[in-house]
Amino acid sequence: MNDVPLFHEPDRAPPPTLYPNLPQAVGILLLAIVLQTVIGTGFTLVFGGEENFMRIPSLWGLANLLSLSPVIVYAWRRAGGTLDIFRLRAIHQGLVVPLVFCVIGIGILVSELDNVVHTIIGPPPEALNFSWMFTGEWRQIPGLVFLLLVVAPITEELLFRGLILRGLLSRFGAGPAVALTALLFAAFHVNPWQFLGAFVLGLLFGWFYLVFRSLVPCLIGHAAANGFPLVVSFAFPSIPGFSLITDQVQFQPLWLDAAGLSLAACGSWWLRRALITSGQVPAR
Repeated sequence: MNDVPLFHEPDRAPPPTLYPNLPQAVGILLLAIVLQTVIGTGFTLVFGGEENFMRIPSLWGLANLLSLSPVIVYAWRRAGGTLDIFRLRAIHQGLVVPLVFCVIGIGILVSELDNVVHTIIGPPPEALNFSWMFTGEWRQIPGLVFLLLVVAPITEELLFRGLILRGLLSRFGAGPAVALTALLFAAFHVNPWQFLGAFVLGLLFGWFYLVFRSLVPCLIGHAAANGFPLVVSFAFPSIPGFSLITDQVQFQPLWLDAAGLSLAACGSWWLRRALITSGQVPAR
């Protein structure tokens, strides 16, 4: 007679897979790039050439908003169409400052990484050189704030961490899902001179999403990463390799690299302590 267990535990249903999977995520990315190209071309024709359009950050921000919004809405509806998809849960206020310190420190190091890339493959062509954003022109501030601190963080984080990472986490482990999302985030910039920097920041924002279980720190971190170089370009416009832009590639001063390393290390330690204090993660 076959042995039959006295107690049979019913099979557990596998966790649901969520939209999008990896091919769908790539499709979303391609759709976003196509819409950006079409709308950007339209703006270029309307406003008298690429030079006029690209040098007006408010127009650039509007073009990005118009191109990414329908993609986000489409993907959001495919994912279920509920607001809780984006996990916009508030975080403890004591976590904000160490989070920003961590992002600023890593942002300084990423800036030096970009300088290394420039020495290897050469400086970017004029069409892909966005250093004009950080030349300290006061009249550009409102448009730059709109583009860098409002449109870019909201649209890109909703799309990449809010939707794509959520879907990939339901199919892959945390590490592969974060890495794949960061890879797509870097590819989305369509700029090899920004690729490594965007990839590193994408990893950081993905880690934030996992640790905080919320998209809010990703939004804060993205805005801090974009906003710090803008602040420095107006307050300290003569830092080589960071806020001082020339035709030749320059590296940052060692004191700035040391400051970035210190901020990243201290900010990470402080953030972990704040997470434990707030009960977000257990102490070990």
